[in-house]
Amino acid sequence: MLLFSPLCVLCGKLFRNPHMTAAWRGAIVGAACGLAAWGLGRLTFFQGIEDWCQDFSVAARGSRKSGTKVVVVGIDDKFLREYDKPLVAISPDLAKVVEAIDARGARAVGVDLMVPETLDRYDLDRGAEFTLGGKKLGAVAGNAGNVVLPAMLGDGNTLVKPLWTWQAVAPLALVETSQDDDAILRGQVLKWRLGDSAYSQLALGMLEVAGRAKTDPDDLLRVDGKVVPLDARGKLRVNYLGPPGTVPEVPFGDVLAAAHGEKSAFVDQHDRPVDFKDAFVVVGVTARSQGDYHATPHSNGTLPTFLNPTTRLMSGPEYNANVLATMADGAYITTPWWLASLPQLATLGAVLGWAFARLSLARGFVVAFLHHWAWKGIAVAAFWYGNWRVAIAPMLLAGPLIYGVIFAWRWRRLRLGMRDIVKGDIHARLAEERAGHADLRGEERVVSVLFADIRGFTAYSSKHTPRQVVALLRDDLDAVVPVLESHGGMIDKYIGDGLMALFGALEDQPDHAARAARAAAAMVREVRDRAATWAEHDFPGFKIGVGVATGPVILGLVGAKRRLDYTAIGDTVNKAARIESANKQFHSEILICDRTFSSIPPALAAELGLDPEPLRADAHGIVGGLVVYRVPPPEGMAAERPGRAKEPVS
Repeated sequence: MLLFSPLCVLCGKLFRNPHMTAAWRGAIVGAACGLAAWGLGRLTFFQGIEDWCQDFSVAARGSRKSGTKVVVVGIDDKFLREYDKPLVAISPDLAKVVEAIDARGARAVGVDLMVPETLDRYDLDRGAEFTLGGKKLGAVAGNAGNVVLPAMLGDGNTLVKPLWTWQAVAPLALVETSQDDDAILRGQVLKWRLGDSAYSQLALGMLEVAGRAKTDPDDLLRVDGKVVPLDARGKLRVNYLGPPGTVPEVPFGDVLAAAHGEKSAFVDQHDRPVDFKDAFVVVGVTARSQGDYHATPHSNGTLPTFLNPTTRLMSGPEYNANVLATMADGAYITTPWWLASLPQLATLGAVLGWAFARLSLARGFVVAFLHHWAWKGIAVAAFWYGNWRVAIAPMLLAGPLIYGVIFAWRWRRLRLGMRDIVKGDIHARLAEERAGHADLRGEERVVSVLFADIRGFTAYSSKHTPRQVVALLRDDLDAVVPVLESHGGMIDKYIGDGLMALFGALEDQPDHAARAARAAAAMVREVRDRAATWAEHDFPGFKIGVGVATGPVILGLVGAKRRLDYTAIGDTVNKAARIESANKQFHSEILICDRTFSSIPPALAAELGLDPEPLRADAHGIVGGLVVYRVPPPEGMAAERPGRAKEPVS
């Protein structure tokens, strides 16, 4: 907070800088929203949402490549149906299976099947077979040297040992899982300290007996010499080999038959051949009737999950195989420093804010939509190709947050700036969000200014009633205003019997000069095409004069505090008015300045029939300090022969 307050003050001063454009203000707002999204992403609630978003990456990837050989030997429902004994009496047969797996060259065997030692007193009356079977399994595990027996955490974090420790010297490992609050297994605690002793999780215990994992003097857990990275909750993020059923599973009954000499080869659930040479083998219950099934990221965020959620659950033994493969492969899910979410959100937030400040509402929505899915694609690609965890939820929150704040801010600025503007067409342009780049306080831009006036209007108005004059003006504006707007012009103001229009003011129009010249010709053509209308108004010789000038102006709100007007100010406006007035002296209908002339493409100049020679009163081609060019009337229409000004335009 001590750093946040000065930062807000600094941003506020930058934001209120009158020389700062709307786009840069948008960048500041976007960066601030990105930082806000980062802060929200650190809340516990949003971390849960982040986990769900990351599940999408895991599910979308499917399976990954692995250099570790892991196999599950599963006690399935078929074996339990054919087994004549209760599962707690599995000890003799389990001993034979473990011995057979070890004899076939397994690197390590983990027993994920717990028969608590407290059953000893309860079940001694079952006979010597049960008792001796438990002792035999303990002896097999101790003699093999690569077998890990299971243990559990009891009430009060006490250790519950298996029945088979009677005569065993094999290491114990905990068969505990570390579910998140939504009961999904995303990460696993690897070590527990109980009193003076530390106990490993089953997968880690198997790597330890294989000589690939150990804890160094600094209490750092290392596998193959590399430190195992843990998340903020002290868990290893499990990088699953694939959805449930990916790890090869050999039926327990087949291995038991091989132990009795009845079988020599094994196949997994996909009918692929399996051998135990150099494999890490997890022996446990995979029967669905026993309920040792858990939700994983593959159980979340995919359509098959909703259609058949049961098939997306993973058995406990297969889960332990995935934990082991994550460490053995070194396929740790990490976030490199250059993919940290804070700089990403600040940078991309500024870019989005800058863009939203310049775009229309609809185009901004398209950008926000594309940002949403593009970032999901980036996160999935980073996980696929680098096992990198890129923050998703804060970035997906930042997009709509920046979009909403920027356009709410723009709407408020426009409402405040336009509440005293009475010009309907400018109001409509701004309301349509086409002013994203305009600074309402005053912005210098190069535009084309067009003035149009009715010839002989003073004489007409002196001979007709005000109602007739207004009717004439209405029909005149109905004729020329749509033409102006169709060419991208913006009506700035009505001046008696004339009007002022701007091209390239509220919209980026690199060809505003050409638009203005073409619009002038189209206006004259439209007026001449309505000769019958002017005859009805008792004005058969109705004509207009048009003048166009191109140059720099200041665009913005001008006027008193409570009465503002959005307009253009500058010498270019004065030039356009003088050029329009010069039509009377040259007996012309359209005149343009030299800068407008030079900005018109040759093809359009030929189409309009522009005369390359300027109109002039002397040999220097200067008319009152202005060089002007005449645009002939539309083809097929009679026009007076242009004269030459005897006096300079003033």
